[in-house]
Amino acid sequence: MVNVSKLEQYLEKRGYTWDSLNKEIGGLPATIEEFASSFEDEATADVITSISGYLRIPSHAIGMVFFAPAWYDDLGKPYLDDLTDYGDYLIDLFDQLELKQQHKLFSAAIALTKD
Repeated sequence: MVNVSKLEQYLEKRGYTWDSLNKEIGGLPATIEEFASSFEDEATADVITSISGYLRIPSHAIGMVFFAPAWYDDLGKPYLDDLTDYGDYLIDLFDQLELKQQHKLFSAAIALTKD
């Protein structure tokens, strides 16, 4: 689930439109809405990396832009229970990380699960 509003915020912050970003990167769908709707089946790690690089999306925010939570509770805690088909994508992304990055990611995940 691409969070289109967050992606649009990063586009605006860096002075891009979807069209201008597409001209820089190439190969993206014609509109941001088409990108969001086709993301699950067609986006690759290279596309996410390219967009993140051009828009300077910090690594800690990539998940909230490209793998947005299904919903938030009243306290703002994200819930992913509706996102059942993202395992393969996350595994592919995780496999591309260096061991040190994987360790940091696991450490952050464990810290988030502690209440």
